[in-house]
Amino acid sequence: AGKFDWSMIAEHSTPPLIHALEQLPEFMVPRSHSELDWVICRAARLLLQAHRPDLIMMHLVSYDHAVHGHGTRSKHAHEALRQISALTLRLLEEVSLEDTAVMIAGDHGFLDFDRRVHIN
Repeated sequence: AGKFDWSMIAEHSTPPLIHALEQLPEFMVPRSHSELDWVICRAARLLLQAHRPDLIMMHLVSYDHAVHGHGTRSKHAHEALRQISALTLRLLEEVSLEDTAVMIAGDHGFLDFDRRVHIN
């Protein structure tokens, strides 16, 4: 699990949003990629509830981290995908799908391999 410097994240984020997050009874300082995904989705839910923005973009990190470390078919990857699916579903419950476009994308694909080639 990755370690995160919450003070650095908070310093580079919108101060009122960070303050609102930190005031939630369920808030925890993220200590892993999956906990960071929870914080990101909770922040998006706060924004939707308070401001109804025209656009929210999020980058959830746990699946990418799990697949890079353990492969696409690993229990780590499946658990990360399960968690991201649950977080995304909860977020979608906050919006009216009648007048909201939802796009889900990845930053790249993955392929497992069982042989490494070292050029030099």
